[in-house]
Amino acid sequence: MPKLSETAAIQACKNGDVLKLQWCKEKFGPAVLEKKNQIGKSPLHEAVVHCKLQCVEYLLEENVDVNSLKRGDWTPLMLACTKNELKIVERLVEHGSNLQLVNKDGWNCLHLAVRENNVEIVKYLLNCNPMLAANQTRNKRTPLHTACLHGHLEVLELLLNRCSYAGDMVDSCGTTAFMDALRFNHVPVANLLFTRCQVSCVHHLLYPNNIFFFVILLDY
Repeated sequence: MPKLSETAAIQACKNGDVLKLQWCKEKFGPAVLEKKNQIGKSPLHEAVVHCKLQCVEYLLEENVDVNSLKRGDWTPLMLACTKNELKIVERLVEHGSNLQLVNKDGWNCLHLAVRENNVEIVKYLLNCNPMLAANQTRNKRTPLHTACLHGHLEVLELLLNRCSYAGDMVDSCGTTAFMDALRFNHVPVANLLFTRCQVSCVHHLLYPNNIFFFVILLDY
């Protein structure tokens, strides 16, 4: 695979070299701090991906586009939510990151933080905007589906404490979050969902892994 054409500013962000970033600006002008590579990643995207907080802060102070999109419509905030770097997420939001933006698949920043089980980031995003939890991807999956699919119990508790979900809400394939939990044998997750949401017993009796559903029912 051919090497991507990258600027000195992008390389500086990968290495966390703020002094080189400053040199790039002085040498080539402010525009170099926004110049993207062949897949649309800006220096800010790279600083976020490589968890270089000082570079992120420098770029934000230079007023680069905080909502710049790379290939697939990913913002720097979305990338930050896949990392366990709360400070970077906070800096991006403080400088105007749009929490409502979604990528080409319809995932928002909360979906991504939930998928990666980044508990503190999930807490922070919900405090910023609880309505993020209601977002549906292009195939109608919510952050609740994501938490249950991956068995993230603590994240699920956060979502249920802050948001109102219908237990039998389905995605475009007719799958509920409860089904996702059963499919991967996440019994504690399924149990919590069953106790907190109005999960229809009849709706799930025919599901292939319903032995775990019966285990949950026996407790009630």
